Amino acid sequence: MQPYIKYVRTALLLIIALGGISILSVVGDTLTTSSRLSIMTTPIEELHTHNHNVGHGDTLASHGHTVDVVSEVFTVPDDMWVTGADLITKNAPQFVIHHIHLVNMSEKDEFCPQLPQLLFDLGQDSLPSGEFPEPYGLFLPKGSQLIVTAMLHNPEPPLGLGEEYRNVSVGFKLHVDRFARFHHLKPLSFHVVALSDQNICNATTFEVPPHSKNFVKASSGDASTMTLTRGGTIVALGAHIHAWEGGKKLDVFVNDKLVTSFIPKRISETPEVWRTDPYPTSIRVNPGDRITTAATYDNPFDISEDGPMAMLGVYVSYDQ
Repeated sequence: MQPYIKYVRTALLLIIALGGISILSVVGDTLTTSSRLSIMTTPIEELHTHNHNVGHGDTLASHGHTVDVVSEVFTVPDDMWVTGADLITKNAPQFVIHHIHLVNMSEKDEFCPQLPQLLFDLGQDSLPSGEFPEPYGLFLPKGSQLIVTAMLHNPEPPLGLGEEYRNVSVGFKLHVDRFARFHHLKPLSFHVVALSDQNICNATTFEVPPHSKNFVKASSGDASTMTLTRGGTIVALGAHIHAWEGGKKLDVFVNDKLVTSFIPKRISETPEVWRTDPYPTSIRVNPGDRITTAATYDNPFDISEDGPMAMLGVYVSYDQ
């Protein structure tokens, strides 16, 4: 399954999670009116610990600390709507997930067509379960080919617990409805706005200089700006920044007007876990409107940090 990995961003995005709900079952490929459908990565036998030295140029991806995992391809058996999702981790805690994606290989990303369509994603700083607000959902036609990909890591304290994990797999439990078309749901699209030094649509990291206080990385160019081609309504926003690497906030603008600021909150010391809450909203947008971001980071160390991220996830319902 390795050929599929190269099409997916090696970055943490997010899922807009707005509340937990009860669990029903799926038998085989038969979807009932309201069901749960699980897609899991192939298990890895061992997830070893590693020493991640923040402030010493020791980024996750560049020093071999991570393991990429992928699921088998799941072919959607019937037209269906996805109205929410839960994160599933087997034989390991959630913090081992750096990022996890649900990808529709049958479609291309509207703003970065060399990549497949991202449906929704979740990371270690996201809420683990949620529903889209009514009356919205993601529509998947019969025959769509879905995969789950993820980057896993297992840091020693304080970022992790220092425990070894075996037979680890991760995935999504999708909340699906075959007959939601009779409920007058409105389709959602998911897009990502990412800051990077390369300023290309599939790059997601930038450098923070040494001894920086309130260093600002802002949108500059087409790759870090989402310019809408259609009118619609932004239903929810979510963000990811590396708080453990000095990330302080991510400001979001529509046509240069501040909409909200995402500020991560530390919820655990060891393992070091942060939470960045989603932002449910209802913002009317028109063709030509621009969504941009600006991230604020500190770096008190003597060398540059080259692993910081600042990513915005946008769920928008376009006019039909």
